[in-house]
Amino acid sequence: ESPKHIIEPFPTMYWLTSPKLRILISKMELSKDNNVQTMEQRLRSSQDNLDQMERAHKSYGRSRWELLTTQDKRSVMQRGWENALDERRGVAGGNFF
Repeated sequence: ESPKHIIEPFPTMYWLTSPKLRILISKMELSKDNNVQTMEQRLRSSQDNLDQMERAHKSYGRSRWELLTTQDKRSVMQRGWENALDERRGVAGGNFF
């Protein structure tokens, strides 16, 4: 018996395609001072930063959902994908809030 394959949508709307920028951002993300974990700690250490991120997160989720047609939304709901694509899933598909 073959394993069951689960198909789920990937919620990213914007992709960084510049090779030069990808290298620079990768270096930043791997650096001692600006890695993803450090940036998340900074975010969570300030209520103001956290509030701003929450607004951006929700805005991104709403924008993504609004790009879908009525038929697309219906299809998403029928497949049970709303958790991946609706307003609750924001920046980078994260679900921080």
